[in-house]
Order: sequence, then C-alpha cells, then structure tokens
Amino acid sequence: MSLNRRDYLKQLAFTAGALAASRFEVFGQKVHRKILPHEIIANQDAEIETVDIAENFKSWPVGTHPAAPSITVFFVGLLDFYYNANGPDEKSCGIGFVDSGMHHMPHVELKENGGLPIAIAIPPNAEVRLGTIDAQEQWLPANALFLIDRGKPYDDFRWLIDMQAKSWYEGVPTKGPYAAKLFVRNGTFFTKKRTRYNLDQVMKVETLGLAYLRTAALTQPAEIIGCEINTGGNDALLKVNNQTWKLTNGKSYEISFINKCDGSDPACCFLWSDFKEAKRNDFHHHRKALDLKAYHLRYSVVLAPPLLKRRTQCIFNSDEAPCMGAGYGGGPGPA
Repeated sequence: MSLNRRDYLKQLAFTAGALAASRFEVFGQKVHRKILPHEIIANQDAEIETVDIAENFKSWPVGTHPAAPSITVFFVGLLDFYYNANGPDEKSCGIGFVDSGMHHMPHVELKENGGLPIAIAIPPNAEVRLGTIDAQEQWLPANALFLIDRGKPYDDFRWLIDMQAKSWYEGVPTKGPYAAKLFVRNGTFFTKKRTRYNLDQVMKVETLGLAYLRTAALTQPAEIIGCEINTGGNDALLKVNNQTWKLTNGKSYEISFINKCDGSDPACCFLWSDFKEAKRNDFHHHRKALDLKAYHLRYSVVLAPPLLKRRTQCIFNSDEAPCMGAGYGGGPGPA
C-alpha cells in the first residue's frame, strides 16, 4: 500500500490530533504526545507541568549529604543502578556495567589525597565491592542511602531515569546479564551532573507503511551519579575479584567507576538525528537488563531538537550523545 502526499498529510494530521488529546508522563515532566516524522526534525512547544520524578526510587532509603566525607565516588557511562533490599549484599547499591561491546571497557580510577589516578582494569564478569571494614578487614553492615534533597533539587538522585517507571517499562522484571557487577555498601548517592542538553524519550512508530519517532520531553536527566562516604573512623576496601586496595582512615579518596567509550573510537561516531537508535547513542543497551517480550514497546533517548544542527557530523562526547546511567527502581540488584 502506498500513500500520495495528500493522503500522507491527512494521516499525519489525524494521528497527531488523536495523540495530542492524551497525556504522556515521563521522567521529570508531563507533556502532550507529539509526532516527529522522519526528516522533519522540529521541536514544537509542548504544554509542560511538573510531576513527581522517578516514583519507584521513593521506596529507597533516604539520606543526606554526609558530614566530612572522606571518599567521593563518581559513576560515569553505561551503568545500571539498583537497591538490594535483601540477599547477600543486603542494603547495598548494586550497579551493573552494561555490556555494550568492546568499545566500552569497565575500569576504575583511584586517587589518594588528590594525587595522580591509578587505573584499575575490571575483568569480564568481575565482581567489585566498595565499603567500610572493621579492624579484621571484614565488611561492616551495608547502608546505602539516596538523596532526596528539597533544598538543592538538582542534587536529587531521582533525576536518574527509572527504567521501571510508568512511562518506561513498568512491571517488567530485570535479568542482566552484565559485563561486570559492582556493590557499593556504604554512602549516600546523589546526582552529580545532569545532561548538558535537553533530551527526549523516543519510540519508533510504524503505521500504514510510514515510520515516525514519537517523542516526549525528559529535560535534563542525570548523566553522572555521585556517592559520598563518611567512613566513621574506619578503613574502607575496594575489592575487584580477589584483588584489594585498602583505603586508610584519615586520607581522602576519589574513585571513578567508568563504562564509556573512548571518544576516538569509530564505534562512538553518533549522529543525533539518525532514525536508527543505535546510530544516535548507546542508551538502548540498558534494555539488556530487562526481560522484555517481543511485542513490548521499545524506548530510547534522543537529543531534543533543534539544539544541535549536526546532521552529518559525528558526535564523540557524552554531552551530545549521552553515555549515561539508568536506574531500576522496582527490580532486584545484579545478583
């Protein structure tokens, strides 16, 4: 079946009108649905009102910025965040390094007292733990907390996109697998940095032989998550499989867990307006953690046009092609 230009425009107007009558809740905001046909990249003003963000995270234990944290942790790239309510790592934050090909290589950078970073490789299928220890170097009880800061809203952990929220994959169980697993046992998690540019949630729609990208505003979700740990006078331990690095009380440490591609990698040449999600950015790899049925709708993210006019130029940095984390507010951690 084919459509002439007149029939195409009639169908587009009918579909857009029907969708505009409904509401589409997404992280951070609520907007009217809108249709974005291929090769018509235009961002029309949408009616926006504030709604609660990332509703599933509300059941996670709430904390505040700890006084005098001696360990600051940053999480950069394709990482999945969970709360382990029970199990062997009970009350820890479970974090999965998303498996997205050889151009994403999980690793750690460790700085002591502001010195030069020590690069630590994370082998495939490794288990990594970070937490406080007693004098016998045994783990102290886990107590991961999450910041819901009314005074400084941009610190709020819930800017992290919750993949199990109503507007994403509500009720879909998690399964993994991951390139590596991390369990952070202590500390308060917060949003360190939001995306530089506005993003849209996007879903591909095909009807009557025509394909569209349907979008809804995400504004600027979390790109980098932080965690602050006050060791309470104890030492801490970073453990990668059987290798350990002791973090001595009285010193300050900065730790970065990274799962992002090198900007010079040809696999990271992204085009922000491409119709295929794999050519826009790597966010779609987060869906590997979900047990999705074949018929389930697939969501991804795209830069909100028309912020950038780069149809033919590669994007090599995470500000423009977000290589960022996601949360799973209703699922168990990467056991």
